[in-house]
Amino acid sequence: MNIIMDRDKIVELSKKHPAFIDPSDLLYTVVQYCADKGKNYDLSVQFALTLSTKGNIIPYFMESLEYFQIKFNVCTLTDINGQLVKIF
Repeated sequence: MNIIMDRDKIVELSKKHPAFIDPSDLLYTVVQYCADKGKNYDLSVQFALTLSTKGNIIPYFMESLEYFQIKFNVCTLTDINGQLVKIF
């Protein structure tokens, strides 16, 4: 997983539905979130892999994505149905 977590990456991930995001991006985002919160990197990787194998990673990914959207000041505009209209 050699992904740089920056504003551009968060904007790219924000544009996609979680079901269509590459699994390595899901894992890396959760691991980076844990690392940003001061957690052990190796344990964070194990945690994310366990979530992935159990099929429960999406809610944790969404929490991580929201955290990084706030951190990198990424704003999303959605319509009344929750569909993405614009990212700025």
